[in-house]
Amino acid sequence: MLVCLVMAGLLIFPSCLWADAQPKEDTLKVEFSEIGPLVEIHNLAVDEAKDGVEDAEEARKDGIKAIDAAIDGLNKLGLALLNTPSNPEDPASPPIPPAAYDNVQNQILYALLDGQKQSLLQQRSSLIAIDVDKLEIQRDMAIDTITSSLETVYITYNSLGRQLELLNAQKELADAQVAALELQEDLGMVTAVVVNKTKNEIKTLENSIKQLERTRQTLKEQFNLALSYEFDEPLEIGEVPQVMRSKIVTTDVERDYKNAWENSYEVLLNEDESSKREADVLRKFRQGFYNAYQTMRDKQDVLELENAKLALAEKDYEIAQRKHEVGIISDLQLATEKNNYLSQQIKVELTKDEVFQAYHAYEWANRGLIVSTGSSASGGPSF
Repeated sequence: MLVCLVMAGLLIFPSCLWADAQPKEDTLKVEFSEIGPLVEIHNLAVDEAKDGVEDAEEARKDGIKAIDAAIDGLNKLGLALLNTPSNPEDPASPPIPPAAYDNVQNQILYALLDGQKQSLLQQRSSLIAIDVDKLEIQRDMAIDTITSSLETVYITYNSLGRQLELLNAQKELADAQVAALELQEDLGMVTAVVVNKTKNEIKTLENSIKQLERTRQTLKEQFNLALSYEFDEPLEIGEVPQVMRSKIVTTDVERDYKNAWENSYEVLLNEDESSKREADVLRKFRQGFYNAYQTMRDKQDVLELENAKLALAEKDYEIAQRKHEVGIISDLQLATEKNNYLSQQIKVELTKDEVFQAYHAYEWANRGLIVSTGSSASGGPSF
């Protein structure tokens, strides 16, 4: 009966339906705002930094407790020689002077006990000197550094996608040019050298497209590994957010700096060092902070210029369309103008990515971390 039921099930539900019923592999979808929380939850280095702070704090408490108990035991041994009650509330109380002991043997024992007690007191002082607050600052700095690096990977992935779109458009135009050149070659208007040169340019474009595709895939792998996933885990990276121009042009850098330097991780970690060291760290942070601000303003200026170029490219394309409608220009000439317009559109989007990256770097500077604002198309950092 069991076999019959199984056979009936197979007849009623074909294998293809069983396959469709299987759960599909989940795809991790990440938006820019989710990077920070994901890093804190999944990144191994962040987990180790958090555990390190907790372990150090726990070890300090346990160590001081054990040393206090040991000192109290030594005091009890010494006081037992005089039959004197100990003071458990003050394990670090001054040792009983040797003159209080009534014989040489007890004086020798005192010296031994006192030597051990002094050693324990030194260890106790070392444990107390452990600055857990600085360990917490180092932990927070590690979290922010990893987060900012992963944000760069995110932006770079999108920028490379836009460049890939541009290369594909250029290849499409080059294919059209080759078709026209081959026809001209048949009519004796151009030589084979000109045709072959254009074909070589197409091969170069195809190679660049493959390299960009591989680089984008590598960035996905880095993103996955940074979150402790398998490198080939399905991943979908969202779009780069946009920043309003008003947020950039109304920025008061002097006001921001007055608050930002107090948040600087490097300043906080060196505030107990020599005055020269602390002053040097502060100078470097100030230079990085104002550089981040200037880069943000420069990128915004570039975006405004690229938008102006886009407006001109759009007018040129509209004129080309009208000329094509009345037969003044060829299909290839129209395709060229369209490609120019598309190229400028992509340049504007690339510049928007750079503006956002520069703006976000300035935000990081306000939080005390100076991050690199290199070109987002240069490939992301490795983990």
